[in-house]
Amino acid sequence: MMTDQERENLFYKYTNNHINLVRKYIDKAKNFYPDLSNLLTDLANKHDQSKFKEPEKTPYLYITEKKYYQNNNIPFKPFPLNIEKIMHEATFHHVKNNPHHPEYWDIHLTQNPINFKDRDKPSGVLVDAKLMPHLYIIEMVCDCCAMAEYLKSCVYDWFDKNINIRWKFDEDQILKIYQIISQIWGKQNKVFLGGTYSSNWRDKIIPYLKIDYFNPIVDNWTKENQLKENIEKYKCKYNLFVITPKMEGVYSIAEVTDCSNKNPKNTILTLLKTDENKTFNESQWKSLIATADLIKNNRANVLYSLEETINFLNGDIKNVSL
Repeated sequence: MMTDQERENLFYKYTNNHINLVRKYIDKAKNFYPDLSNLLTDLANKHDQSKFKEPEKTPYLYITEKKYYQNNNIPFKPFPLNIEKIMHEATFHHVKNNPHHPEYWDIHLTQNPINFKDRDKPSGVLVDAKLMPHLYIIEMVCDCCAMAEYLKSCVYDWFDKNINIRWKFDEDQILKIYQIISQIWGKQNKVFLGGTYSSNWRDKIIPYLKIDYFNPIVDNWTKENQLKENIEKYKCKYNLFVITPKMEGVYSIAEVTDCSNKNPKNTILTLLKTDENKTFNESQWKSLIATADLIKNNRANVLYSLEETINFLNGDIKNVSL
């Protein structure tokens, strides 16, 4: 174990570093939410200040020491049970007194939901965070981004493992969380394969892709699938929509138009005039070309073959021939 002075030095170094990282991400968030700028600045200044006062400070000295050993794979002797007890009590005090933690917003939560064996894993208790407002969702995401940067991990993975497993959010909150992550953390090098469903174009391009992808096609479409699809649109760097004569509805046209307004640089519309035994008639094709012109005017990308699409996604000028 560390000496008292070593433990305290580590605590101040670690906690202040974390707060500075949170402030970095809050500064990024202010660019996307200028109307909340003053409130976010106030949150940045107050973030985790309770850790510097009792009843949190002393236990967090030990919490920080334990994290240091775990994060650096250093063997250590377990703390005495009385120390472990105050560590758990301080954690519960912290999450119930700081509104950037989902536990703060569960009015029925009276017992510590933290996993005592592994603080970073769910305990089996589902915390009801549906009352958590937008402002504190932003701070929560900034907090998690700061931790992910320090641990050199992926903040998307953290929320994937905890939403509706550790914390219960409603659909609007969930989408807001992933939108904020995409804004301040960045998107994954991944492509969303949207567009005509009743076609095998995805099977043709997937073997050639050099980047990860999300294929939204499932056997039985559910509300959960729709939520997953909307989350992936925030995660994926590229949103691709391939439109072929096998299209059975027009929603994909609305999707690509919406994406071309929100994220034109990484939106791709690929129009295929022919798909196996089906071909757009001249009137349909003329209408699609007009739609493509509107999307190009938004500075999005319009392509006309699967080869072009693969090469665009792979960063090649010309490489694939189907």
